Amino acid sequence: MANKLKMNYLPTFVVDQFGYQSETEKAKLLIDYQRYLTQAPLGHFKAKSDWLIEQLRLQLAVAPAEQQQQLNLILTQLQSNQDELDDLQANLKLVQDMEDD
Repeated sequence: MANKLKMNYLPTFVVDQFGYQSETEKAKLLIDYQRYLTQAPLGHFKAKSDWLIEQLRLQLAVAPAEQQQQLNLILTQLQSNQDELDDLQANLKLVQDMEDD
């Protein structure tokens, strides 16, 4: 029916034992749900990281001045971690290619 109505059908998002989750787990679940609804390619770590960086940039544009410094620090750290991850993946690819030869 969703296809017939040209709806964007997403796989099931399971929320298990919500009442028993800690506040930290509930906050993570909220972020995962927001990403689930707004991010096109789900599942890949790099896509999740890119989505989070984009969300921080959007928040930075509307954040009060006192929060902008904190958001900038978080954004810089995430981008640095992403760059390091990209380097590690490139090195891993080189090692795998050398093993294949």
